[in-house]
Amino acid sequence: MVKGPKTVTVLPQRHTPFPRFGDGKVRKVIQSENEELKELYQKLGGMLPSCKNKMNTSSIDIVLSAVDYIRELHSLLDQRNIRTAEAVTDVVKRNSLNRASTNSSFHS
Repeated sequence: MVKGPKTVTVLPQRHTPFPRFGDGKVRKVIQSENEELKELYQKLGGMLPSCKNKMNTSSIDIVLSAVDYIRELHSLLDQRNIRTAEAVTDVVKRNSLNRASTNSSFHS
């Protein structure tokens, strides 16, 4: 006599958001880390002009605002560097022209 495959009943496992070790140390660590992250996001939001006066700004909005602000600062710095480089170039050109005119007057 040939027997068919054996059926196995699989019971669903109970899902818990935090592993259960000892007296809840893991849960406490995770909660304190979440609180620290929340404080750091609030601190970062306080440094951003677009988030300063807003209440209950989400962490993703704070990060996106930080990215926008950093890009804006880079753009301003690039513009400043371009103006500085142009000014330096103008000074060098003027000095070169002055030296050339001074040298030609000595040789005449």
